[in-house]
Amino acid sequence: MSEARIVVAIQARTNSSRLPGKVLLPISGMPISVLAARRAGRNKNFDVCVLTSKESTDDYLASVLAQHSVDCFRGDLNNVLSRFVEAFQDYPENTIVVRLTADNVFPDAEFIEGVIDQFIATGVDYICANGEQSNLPYGLAVEVTRLVHLREALRAAASDFDCEHVTPYIRRKFGDSYYMNPRTKEDLTGFRCTIDSLDDYLQVVKVFENIVDPVAIPALELCMKLDSKARADSRVAKLVLGGAQLGLNYGVNNSIGQPTTDDAHSLLSQAVRSGVYYIDTARAYGVSEKVIGEWLKQGWSGRCKVITKLDPLSSLNKDANLDLVRLSVSNSIIRSCHALGTNTLDVLMLHRAEHMTLWNGTILDELLHQQALGTVQEIGVSVQNPMELEAALANTSISFIQLPFNILDERWHSSIDKILAEKSKRNLTIHVRSVFLQGLLLSSNPTSWLNAHVENYQEVIQWLTDTAVQYNCSSIYELCVRHACSQSWIDALVLGCESREQLDNNITAMSFDTPSAAFDASLKVPFELDQKTLNPAMWS
Repeated sequence: MSEARIVVAIQARTNSSRLPGKVLLPISGMPISVLAARRAGRNKNFDVCVLTSKESTDDYLASVLAQHSVDCFRGDLNNVLSRFVEAFQDYPENTIVVRLTADNVFPDAEFIEGVIDQFIATGVDYICANGEQSNLPYGLAVEVTRLVHLREALRAAASDFDCEHVTPYIRRKFGDSYYMNPRTKEDLTGFRCTIDSLDDYLQVVKVFENIVDPVAIPALELCMKLDSKARADSRVAKLVLGGAQLGLNYGVNNSIGQPTTDDAHSLLSQAVRSGVYYIDTARAYGVSEKVIGEWLKQGWSGRCKVITKLDPLSSLNKDANLDLVRLSVSNSIIRSCHALGTNTLDVLMLHRAEHMTLWNGTILDELLHQQALGTVQEIGVSVQNPMELEAALANTSISFIQLPFNILDERWHSSIDKILAEKSKRNLTIHVRSVFLQGLLLSSNPTSWLNAHVENYQEVIQWLTDTAVQYNCSSIYELCVRHACSQSWIDALVLGCESREQLDNNITAMSFDTPSAAFDASLKVPFELDQKTLNPAMWS
């Protein structure tokens, strides 16, 4: 260990938006913040201090820490970086600062020592132990730097983001170095041990059950107790759970119907535990928003992001009063927020691409206004064809685009270079829906194909079957998913489900390794589908 002084700063606050008061919740008979401090403080060479705010909301936290003889410093609520600098203003510049957060109770003194040793041995100015890059569970996280760099970061802070997240300036200056754990060859990625939601808390409480000494048990031993059934696969993050089926009967192959509320909540929970990050819904999807909102209130807020779509505004005429248009947009946003139980929509998409320009662009102007107010985080649009895609790509205020795509749909080939060019210049996410063409590609029902204007359906089904065999896929279903996953320009697939079996199939299909070259230019569709087939709105 270095002769430089070592401080362990544990960041804590009571007014967490997702799980208020979580740092005071008990684990093994002591508050989370106290347990985190005691586990880190087993090394008596560490100066351990919990850094919280001067706000009245943290008065009780400060008193609890005092009762447990845990050092506490109180500073600015929002400028966390200044909290770190002021807390250690009397320490020398070469002091090693270890940053923890009070909602992560797994890190212990032994683990922290290992990260510091690697920090010193490699001679870096910043190192981070975190999740996949360090082959660790999400939440077994530690950042290490020198106090001199934190002081410089505070002087140079140019944004609220830098002040809130403490280390961005340092990471920009010195780059990211990741701790690699030499003590275990176990692959611990995909596990989760942070406490960000009620579900997280219950999982961590379960890990600590029947542990005689919760302060002394090593971090890696705790990791071995994590529930393997709750392990997420990073590849599953490319799956967006479609919420249409949660709010209405949807899809030509939907023989089960809309799931009950309890079943829908179970599907949502399992999806997120498996690695799904986005849930897709819309005002037009029946009670889907309401079902998702009720589930979020059960402790899942913060574990995922919700994409919803603006009301289609079908009742408005092309010459509608612009004030009425603005009011209709605002009303749709309010209704979505109320149904989802939130004050801010993660992503709000235009349900129709024509709404980018209709009514002199009033809808998009109102969304930008709502974004400035903080009611909407990101703006997106759902497009139907390449012309609409071109318009969306040209509008830099749009950061999410959703479009229909399947293995038979070759309309988008000419747009791929433009998509990749835009992605290289700005934040742009592309999600594709209708990978099975609303279930048609999985159907052997002649009536369904004929309703979709496909006379040569036997030829199409045979080609899909043969192609699945050619690419070593067990089914047409797997072929469709793996083909979409292989497209470098696609960030995620929106797949719905009505049952646990369907969800498990989706997750399994996403978990296959599919290199981008798997479906190369030799894959040519030997027939051309009618435009009426590619647009389900035009089916009989």
